[in-house]
Amino acid sequence: MTCPLEVTTQGPKRRIVEMVPYEETRQFSRGVGKYTKPEEETRTKSGRQDTGRQYLPRKPVTVGWEPDLPAIRRGIVLDPFCGSGSTVEVALKLRRDFIGIELYENYAQIAEDRCHQAQLLRGEYEAKNPMKPAG
Repeated sequence: MTCPLEVTTQGPKRRIVEMVPYEETRQFSRGVGKYTKPEEETRTKSGRQDTGRQYLPRKPVTVGWEPDLPAIRRGIVLDPFCGSGSTVEVALKLRRDFIGIELYENYAQIAEDRCHQAQLLRGEYEAKNPMKPAG
C-alpha cells in the first residue's frame, strides 16, 4: 500500500493535487483494425447517465507538498501476511520501519533472516547517504 517516509507531529506530509482531465489516447480494437475513440464519444458513454451532466474523467496530478515540518519518526509498514519477507526487505531499503506478522515458523525464520540482511545493507547505505536534517 502506501507509507510515508517521515511522520510529523501533525501526521504525514500531504501532497497538493490538481485534478486534470485525462487525455484519451488509448487505441480500441474493433474487429480487425484499431481505432481511437472520439473524445466526445468517451465523455457521453462514460460514467452515470442519469445525472443529466456530462461526465469528464479526471486524474490527480501532484503539484506540490505541504510545507516542511520537523519529522519525529519514520513511517511504519504493516504486513499482516509477511511470508518470506519481500515487503520487509523493500521497506527497510526505503528507510521505513516494519511490522510483519507470519503464521508459519519456517517462513517467519526466512523473513527474519532477510530482515537482518536488509538491516545490514540499510546501515551501510545510510552511512554513505545520510538523511538531511529535518526542519
